[in-house]
Amino acid sequence: MGVVAQRLVQIFLQLRRVVTQVWYLLRHPTTTGTLLVVLAMVLLLGSIMPRPPESTPGSEAAATWIALLPSWLQPWGDLLFVLGIARIFETPWFWLPVALLLLNSLIALADYAPGSWQRARRCLPSLQWQHPLARRVEHSVRLPTLPDDFDQVLSSNLREQGFFLYRPDGAGQRIMGATQHRWAWLGLVAVYSGLIGLIGAFVITYYTVQTDRFTLLPFQPRSSPLFQGRFELADVEPAMQGLSRVAYTRSGTESIQMSTWRLYQPVFLNNILILPVAINPMLTIEVRNANDALLKLVPLQGDLPPAERLSLSLDSSRSPLYFAIPAENLAIQISPDAATESIYHVEIRRGSESLPVENLQVQVGQLFQADKFTGIIFLNHNLTVVARRDPAWPLYLLSLILIGIGSILTFWRPPAVVWLVPEVKGMGGQLYGVMEKLGPARDMKQFLEELLAVEESPIEQKEASSDNG
Repeated sequence: MGVVAQRLVQIFLQLRRVVTQVWYLLRHPTTTGTLLVVLAMVLLLGSIMPRPPESTPGSEAAATWIALLPSWLQPWGDLLFVLGIARIFETPWFWLPVALLLLNSLIALADYAPGSWQRARRCLPSLQWQHPLARRVEHSVRLPTLPDDFDQVLSSNLREQGFFLYRPDGAGQRIMGATQHRWAWLGLVAVYSGLIGLIGAFVITYYTVQTDRFTLLPFQPRSSPLFQGRFELADVEPAMQGLSRVAYTRSGTESIQMSTWRLYQPVFLNNILILPVAINPMLTIEVRNANDALLKLVPLQGDLPPAERLSLSLDSSRSPLYFAIPAENLAIQISPDAATESIYHVEIRRGSESLPVENLQVQVGQLFQADKFTGIIFLNHNLTVVARRDPAWPLYLLSLILIGIGSILTFWRPPAVVWLVPEVKGMGGQLYGVMEKLGPARDMKQFLEELLAVEESPIEQKEASSDNG
């Protein structure tokens, strides 16, 4: 062999060693756990970080997103935006761990699945393959003069301890095999299959998910592009874990479907996930003229449409609220009382006049008279929800079930397998016991010693008694 050929062989051997090490590293459960922790952190970060509005121009997206951040985080807003945190699910921060987890799961399945399936079947598995995550111990004893009786005793002992006896492989050998918790050998296969399904669900979600965030206001029906109908908020009780009662009316029908929602508890409606995420206090104003007809009210703050029952948000600073009554050429300011939450001060101005024509102290829920109209104010709440149509949710559910079942099978009752290999020499010989177990292996050696400690068969005991007689 020439120098060049030897050099090529060395390069090939080094390359194969590197590939083998990388393969083992990617296959190891520690790698799986690390990638899952990283992915969970990315998912958590993406769920709590605000997203810039889709319609925001590129030049203004950074400033808009930074304004949505908490005040303590805004000084680092430019750096976070450049790093892609604003749209983290579209960056390598998310997709690189997903790709590595997919590679890790495929390699693990390639190594674990064939041998694990053989051990879950009824036929005797090969002694040559050892599960990469299992430990083995061996023990041998002298084979008695009547090995068939010895085999019967061993079989009976294994059954008493919950082992399943494999059928012989039919190759003419007298190897005996048994396994405990036989289906648990497929536990890791189920876990990694579930992880692959989870990754597939991520991909489906990325390309098909539809999300809508909207706020339900009191007395104002609201529609959503994800639903063929409209919602109306009937009642909100923040003190009862954010309990809300919502009426849903399907388009083209008059049937009303009432449902109860709780804050942060998901519900499904028409196979669409709805998650209530916020409840905020509101002040609802209703004004009627002398003919008892509702007047249209125009809010002078926020991006709200005119309404006959106008609901305005109450912030923590208890700032004044403003609206106008165009039909009466009036502008009204409502200010909370500093001493109690049940009283509000109402100032009424006409046209462009700077001084109020009336200044009233109004009790919540009680009618008040002012300048040819009658009004009433209510304290209530709005409800903000996130609706999500995701065709991948059945795959998420199936994947999580597989991961859960696989984890229980693997870690709750770790599987074990025992091979008993006789080596007959004349009237005696040796019996070799091999035990392999997935998980803790503290008592494996003691188990084999106790299993094989069968000193005499019943026939030998009878012959020994006759000889003594």
